Amino acid sequence: MSSAHLEEVLEIERESFSNPWRRSDFEYALGRSNGYAVVAYQSALVAGYVIGFFVRTEFHLASLAVRRGLRRRGLGAALLSRAVEGAREQGVKVVTLEVRMSNDPAISLYEKAGFRRVAIREGYYSHPSEDALVMMKTLQDNPWTP
Repeated sequence: MSSAHLEEVLEIERESFSNPWRRSDFEYALGRSNGYAVVAYQSALVAGYVIGFFVRTEFHLASLAVRRGLRRRGLGAALLSRAVEGAREQGVKVVTLEVRMSNDPAISLYEKAGFRRVAIREGYYSHPSEDALVMMKTLQDNPWTP
């Protein structure tokens, strides 16, 4: 992903989330040396994106979204798989994420990809206020050893 993709990414972000990231949030993320950001195309149109951050031996998946008319076709799973494989190639031991408790399609996607439910962050989301489900996928046998 680059700044050239931001208009389309922001479009997807706004149609996907009730409290979307702003342009400045994406610009900040793209400028970080520990960032990971990929877009997927469908007929020259940005169809979806995934963005996250490497923190030592962990990868935090910050956002994943697919354009509304292109959902449920495997694109989200492909973006998630690419991010996880990219993390594995960097020697990451654990991938973490937060997801709204009410976002059943996303939770199902993450569970099918091997993520497990590990905690709840109360009041994590706003607009509307909602708890977050924290999910984790272990990429190596013991994620807590150096």
